[in-house]
Amino acid sequence: MEDGSTLVSKYRLGDLGALATLVHKYTKPVYNFVYRFGNSTDADDITQETFIKVWKYLNRYDTAKPFAPWLFQIASRTCIDWFRKKKDITFSDLDPQDSDKTFAENIQDDSALPDDLFIQQEYKTIIDTALAKLPPLYRAVMTLRYMEGYDIDEIATILEKPAETIKSQHHRALQMLKKQIKTLHP
Repeated sequence: MEDGSTLVSKYRLGDLGALATLVHKYTKPVYNFVYRFGNSTDADDITQETFIKVWKYLNRYDTAKPFAPWLFQIASRTCIDWFRKKKDITFSDLDPQDSDKTFAENIQDDSALPDDLFIQQEYKTIIDTALAKLPPLYRAVMTLRYMEGYDIDEIATILEKPAETIKSQHHRALQMLKKQIKTLHP
């Protein structure tokens, strides 16, 4: 599959299908980021708002630079703007509103044995619960690092912070997670 920069270039040359491919390729990663950044109730709307902004500002994107950091920077700003407008947000809701299952229960690895699944499920629940208790910025750093696979410099670009600040926030988030996990699973 083509990278984001190539798809943007094709779209600029008139290939409307390139935009559809771009949205299809990046919707799930953006949704996952947005979902973990804030709460599940608004994740669909924020993801949609992110892609509207991407489309609106595609002419400003520099195709010589990686696409994903630019995209996640827009997603991050959109989340922050959304939550500023909506003061009553709780930042610890990782469970889908329309389901009895927790977020971790919705993730399954069909190739694992049932015992392994049970243990994985328990760990995921503990980690999700601990992650939900982190402040939103720390949660964003951890999500971008471990779930989206970005390095510290890329996260710094996305969140528009110095790399040293991101390193500190990453370290603090790890320490907070360790404390949370110890209280949840002594």
